[in-house]
Amino acid sequence: MMTYLASRIVRSAPVRLPVQPSRRGRRGFTLVEALCVLTIVAIILPGVMYGLSLSTGAAGMAKQRAAAGNIATNKLTEVVATSSWQMGDTNGEIEDAPIIYHWVAHVQDWDEPTTHQLTVQVTWQSRGRDRALAVSTLVWDGVTTTP
Repeated sequence: MMTYLASRIVRSAPVRLPVQPSRRGRRGFTLVEALCVLTIVAIILPGVMYGLSLSTGAAGMAKQRAAAGNIATNKLTEVVATSSWQMGDTNGEIEDAPIIYHWVAHVQDWDEPTTHQLTVQVTWQSRGRDRALAVSTLVWDGVTTTP
């Protein structure tokens, strides 16, 4: 470094910062750092696993309800198209491994004498509980009444 003082050049020694100890011999983590990380993981991991478990269970239940809805809609369409509803209640079961879906098509009278309500109810067991889903429509028996 150079400074000018009264037309004379004065040279000063370079400024040296204190040297930190060499890190060559220090590799890895200290015990305290490792314990802190393990503690944080032990606190966070159960919550994350619980959230994953809930989301997996909800996805499985949604899949089962979608399958039951498809079965109910297909059976409702089949019963209406074949007019088998006019013979009374019908039932059956469909296996979608490992779940067995039971379905029942039930006919009941409506406000009009020639109109009936057709309901297909699908039941199954999931996680030790009975589950159910129902789909309904109105059907006309084809008989016209004159007032």
